Amino acid sequence: MAIHLVYPYDPDRKASAPWSIGHNLGRYLRRQGHHVIQYDWDERQVIQPQPGDILIGHPHPEPGKVFRNSVCGPWAFAASIAPWNGSEEYRGQQEYAWKMVDHHFAICGARWSEPDMKRECNCDGPQGDQPYTRLDMAIDPAPYPLICAPRPTADRSRVLYIGCTIDHLKGTDRLADLARKMPTTHFGHIGYGRVQGVQQHGYLDLLEEPAQRLIRSYDFLIAPGRHDANTTTVLEAMCWGLVPIMSKGCGWGRDVRGFHLPDDEKEWPGAICEAMEAPESELSTIAKENRQRAKSHYTWDRFGSSVNEVIETATGARSCQAQKLSA
Repeated sequence: MAIHLVYPYDPDRKASAPWSIGHNLGRYLRRQGHHVIQYDWDERQVIQPQPGDILIGHPHPEPGKVFRNSVCGPWAFAASIAPWNGSEEYRGQQEYAWKMVDHHFAICGARWSEPDMKRECNCDGPQGDQPYTRLDMAIDPAPYPLICAPRPTADRSRVLYIGCTIDHLKGTDRLADLARKMPTTHFGHIGYGRVQGVQQHGYLDLLEEPAQRLIRSYDFLIAPGRHDANTTTVLEAMCWGLVPIMSKGCGWGRDVRGFHLPDDEKEWPGAICEAMEAPESELSTIAKENRQRAKSHYTWDRFGSSVNEVIETATGARSCQAQKLSA
């Protein structure tokens, strides 16, 4: 029996998402004794399963890719796994897979399972009544050292956004609005694209010294998304000691320490100013607790064990059923 794992996969890119997901999930399942065969998500081939084989994969939005080509095969168990953010865009990309798999693993923050967000998305989960498991995103803190420390209030006015510039999903239009309304606050951006009124640093490798030297000059990380599964940069900030400022739609729940922005966007400038004026001792406590939380809770072992438990429960139940039928 083999597990065929389809996810963005590059052996040379193991620390940053999305490649960290495929790498670490494959590694964990192998440690549990499974034979795992990995595929990059945009390969064009058809997997021919052997009896008892399992398929777990990201439902690529484009036709002709390996998961789409293979999901209808005679699998012992098939599951899709992907970020989930409640948006119609993600629903449109993933819905075809939900009808053909036995289970879906939704990578999303705890916020997306809270009652008000369920109502906002008009669903009880990614698949409605079909079985799914919510997975917290994970991180290995080792490549993300503690590099930031709270500065005195008078020196605290620098807010960093890391990510792409998809206005609606990532909320970068909100960031541009903040830059316009808060001219004395310095907003910066690491990543592809441009945000009006925000200093652009371009794409940088976050694991390299130039990026970490730049990150060290900032006080807060902002996650302004409307529909963001649970942005990995919040976990990276937790490891660095950079204090997060988070919208409801970025997906992270109250278990992540930081400053949670109110629903009314008109109140955001005032809320950010309050964060900047917080006592240094409070910010130091947040930074310390967040790094410990990243190390103890948002782990790849926890992520992998959630997937493995579903696999073993499903295949174990089917094995027992097969034995009864053959008796």
